[in-house]
Amino acid sequence: CLPGRSKLRGGSAAAEATPGPGAQPHPVAVAAARLRDEEANLLIARDELRTAKQSGDPVKVAEAKVAVADAKVVVAEAELGIAKAELEQAQQSDNQMKVVEAKAAVAKQEVAVAEAKVAVEKQEIAVAEAKAALAGPNEQGTAKAV
Repeated sequence: CLPGRSKLRGGSAAAEATPGPGAQPHPVAVAAARLRDEEANLLIARDELRTAKQSGDPVKVAEAKVAVADAKVVVAEAELGIAKAELEQAQQSDNQMKVVEAKAAVAKQEVAVAEAKVAVEKQEIAVAEAKAALAGPNEQGTAKAV
């Protein structure tokens, strides 16, 4: 399983939201179902972080924090999917105010995705620092110099 990707077993909410052959799925419903799946994966990652903290291993904790940050990126991307589906829906209506609001929501969610990706980068740096601290003084100096 790739980091931040689906860990759910069995059927997913996104699969359940997809109607049978010939029927057109509602884009917002499908995006909302994907969000529910990804929020469940975030809860799994947070449980793994709790377990890592109990182990006391700083590298495992740092790696678990990366998994949580990755899951937050995927949740933010799912929320962006909803915002884009709502924008598409608004564009099909004649209400320009809804279109403007939907475009603003998409832009706001794009910022949230970017911020979540920055958080992943920061957590990955923390993993490298935790590994360098365990490596000892000789390797630590070179790791920090990079």
